[in-house]
Amino acid sequence: MKKILYIGACSALIAFGTTACERMDQNTENDLEANQPVEQVKEEPKLVTVQDALREDARLARTMSLEQFSKHMRGRQAYYQQFEEVKYEDDFVKIKMEDDELKIETTEGKAKFDEDESKIKTDSYKKKRELN
Repeated sequence: MKKILYIGACSALIAFGTTACERMDQNTENDLEANQPVEQVKEEPKLVTVQDALREDARLARTMSLEQFSKHMRGRQAYYQQFEEVKYEDDFVKIKMEDDELKIETTEGKAKFDEDESKIKTDSYKKKRELN
């Protein structure tokens, strides 16, 4: 009886060991397939013109107050300084940049940014600040 139990236990151990090895081989093959280099799909970069960038910024003017939009455009001023002609106008907003001076006009009011000062003028208030 002991022999039969030993033979049964050994055959179960052999079967378990064999299936474990097969599972390990399958995993390594799957890992190797997963780690194969894949050609990256590169999209051609879309050329963004200054007018496209201005149009995207002008869309924000409809969702922001003049003061918030002015802060946003103040941050974008360095980007727009690299272009010669920065001028955008639609029925809601006018954006113009000449000689490092950014001018914004919306239905709410006007904003003007120089290197050393900023002015925001609306119907309800006028704000002038020296930037140092």
